[in-house]
Amino acid sequence: MTLQLIGTKNNQETRKAERFLKERGLAYQFVDLGQRALSRGELESVARHAGLSNIMDTESREYTSR
Repeated sequence: MTLQLIGTKNNQETRKAERFLKERGLAYQFVDLGQRALSRGELESVARHAGLSNIMDTESREYTSR
């Protein structure tokens, strides 16, 4: 099983997670949100595993303006 690390290269938390995985020799695939957005299938998979309420900011301006 290969893990997916989703983030941006210039984000401190993403770099910490990447270092953690490398130090333990864990295989992972990095999805750089600065380069491309998640596909619909990827987003649905994340929502299914993490819970939609944990990944959606319903207080954000983008969400409330719709």
